[in-house]
Order: sequence, then C-alpha cells, then structure tokens
Amino acid sequence: MREGIISAQITFRRDAYPTLHHSQPHWDECGEFTDEDGEEFSGVGVAWVHDLIRRSVEVVWATTWQDHANTYFSPILGFPKLPVAIVDNGSSFRDPSEWKIAQLGEDPRWAGRPLAWVDDDIPPGWDLERTRCPRDKAITLSHRVASSWRGLVQRDVDHLDAWLALASTPDGQAELRRRRRAELQLAATRRRRQRQRADRAERCEAALNLLLPEHPELARVLARFAGRPSAETITRITAKHDLDELAVRSIMVILTSFETIE
Repeated sequence: MREGIISAQITFRRDAYPTLHHSQPHWDECGEFTDEDGEEFSGVGVAWVHDLIRRSVEVVWATTWQDHANTYFSPILGFPKLPVAIVDNGSSFRDPSEWKIAQLGEDPRWAGRPLAWVDDDIPPGWDLERTRCPRDKAITLSHRVASSWRGLVQRDVDHLDAWLALASTPDGQAELRRRRRAELQLAATRRRRQRQRADRAERCEAALNLLLPEHPELARVLARFAGRPSAETITRITAKHDLDELAVRSIMVILTSFETIE
C-alpha cells in the first residue's frame, strides 16, 4: 500500500450504483462487485474532513456518486451521513463538472455563504464562480486536486484552510472581495492591452502593405514587431527577400513609429 493512502475493499451492489457518468463494473451472478485491489483514499484528505466536521464546518458530498457516497464511503472513512449536493437527474449535462457547478452554484442553501468546491476534475473554464451570483463569486473557491492518484496532500489542505480562515470572518470576506476586485481590474487591463496590441499590429500591417505590396506575408510577420523592432531581427527577416537598403530603413521607421504598449 502506498504511503499516506487508506485502502479498503468495498462490495458494490448493482441495485445501489450510479448509472450516470459511471461505467458499470463486471457484476457477479449475485449482482455484486468487489475490486480485489481495494479502493484508495487520501489519508490526508480523510483526516482533513474529520477536522472540518469537528470544527463545525458544513461538509457535503459533491460527487456523481450522489447518495451512494454515503452508502459505500462514509462508513469505512468514519464519516457521518453527509448531505448530498449533487441530486436530481444530471443527464442534460454533458460533463460531470457542468452538473456539479450547476447544482452547487444555484442551491439556495449556500446563497450568501462562502463555498469551497474541492475536486480532482475541474476542466479549464468550469470553475464554480461561473454559476454563483455576482456578490458570492468573491467568497467562492474552486480547488482542483493536482493528482487523482494521490488525492489531497498537505499542500492542498494548507491552501484550503488558509482560504477558509479568511472566508469565515467579515474582515476576511472583505479581503477576499478586495482581492477579486483587484483580479478583475488586472484582467480588464490585460484585455484592453491585448486589444490595443491587436489594433496596433493591424494598423502597422496596413502601413507595411503600402510599402511592400508584393510581400503581404512579410508585412504580416513584421507587424508583430510594431513599437519594439530589433534592427538585428528585422535585418535577418528581411534578408530572405529581395529588398534594398532604403526599403529596410523604411520598414524600421514604420515599426518604430508605433509606441510600445506596456
């Protein structure tokens, strides 16, 4: 057994097994299945959940196992029967993550409350913040466990506990909102600069096309250096084309005429 891993053999029953987003195991003639290698759980993660429960932090199952998680996993891990957040029929959702964030983000039980989602499968763009109301986005955390093979490690727990400490007090929530505003402002600044760079490159390419009407591809490549041309780089690029010295100097003039956007 791997260090820090809890292993247990669980006998699953066909009549109490999830069908959505799960492949069916090889049931025996009694409709049961036991993996001889056992099911594995992170010892760090299990201990952390026990600590959360001891601290009166509300812990819920957010898994496509739904209430079957209480049937099979809670008893062997020593958990009480936990509330289940993922309910109803999720067949309309193409991806389990989409189903989870829809259920978690729209559940009125957590409206106005801090909510952390911990999962080993959070695809890019499927953060829980997507479905939380605007005011609750700052007090929402989507934490992706880096390795489903290892599960939660101490680094994950330290990060999550630090966030929970902030989210548990009015001052801490105010700090989380301040951080989110700063992140949104930074993202808006980056988008504005990207638009400015794209506009600058487009205008530069148009100017270069007037100078080099027979070399549109060269103009497109050179436009990438608008506002920040390197004489050595431009000379190397233009050397592959039949351009005279005056044309190369004109190219440098055009490129340097566009101010660099920092």
